[in-house]
Amino acid sequence: MSLVRILFYFLSFIAIASALYAAASKNLVRSIFVFFVTLFALAGLYVLALADFVAVTQVVIYVGGILVLILFAFMLSGKETLNVIQQPNSKLFSVKKLPAILLASLFFIVLLNVVLKADVDNLSWVKDSVNLKK
Repeated sequence: MSLVRILFYFLSFIAIASALYAAASKNLVRSIFVFFVTLFALAGLYVLALADFVAVTQVVIYVGGILVLILFAFMLSGKETLNVIQQPNSKLFSVKKLPAILLASLFFIVLLNVVLKADVDNLSWVKDSVNLKK
């Protein structure tokens, strides 16, 4: 197993785990800061995919701009609004959440199918770029 593959799996795990934590967390401040980690992990994946410009754009625009905007919007929002948002919902599965759960399950199945059928060792664009560097 090559170092690039290990780094890919490491960054992928960080991106997926932090995104899931950001989506599932009840604390909005923690979600924002974990989203920060998610965006940096995605930038690292862009660097591994030899898309340096996209990685720099990810960091400058999303981390530097959008995430700071979200953080300031959260900090400047009223306390009453935040209390309404943070009211706990005790039911994990309900009729209201059924369409979202079905859509997320279908998306996960498609994503898992793509990951399992991908032949990452034989990507022509990676081989071509490696041959150009030599």
